[in-house]
Amino acid sequence: MIDYFIALARKHSEVIRYGIVGGLNTIFGLTLFWLLESVLGIQYLVANAVTWIVCIVLVFFANKYIVFKSNAKEKTVVEMLKFFVFRIAAGLVEMELLYIMVDMVSAPVFLSKCIVTIITIILNYITSKLIVFRVTANLRGNNL
Repeated sequence: MIDYFIALARKHSEVIRYGIVGGLNTIFGLTLFWLLESVLGIQYLVANAVTWIVCIVLVFFANKYIVFKSNAKEKTVVEMLKFFVFRIAAGLVEMELLYIMVDMVSAPVFLSKCIVTIITIILNYITSKLIVFRVTANLRGNNL
């Protein structure tokens, strides 16, 4: 039974790493957002933008080297540009959803932030996996 779980963890190690890195980044981001918005009294959209900028820089390097194990130095700039473009798109979606939930639906700010975060986590994994840190067959050593 333990061997089954070990094999399952190895098979899905990338998703597990993404979950751990993303989970830590999410906890950090939610904490920073809470500090900026609730403790310092910064307007929630400004607090969200500052949080997003800090977290995106940190998570790029974590995703590159820990999650997707992209060690090609010559690809770093290209990966970073793609990463930022897709994260900006996801960030705009996040801001719009947060605005809708808080200002139009009158949902609580922090609850709204948590719900919107789940949506953007899924969106960010898909774009990172399929576009930003995509490993081609030639880079894996396969000739398909």
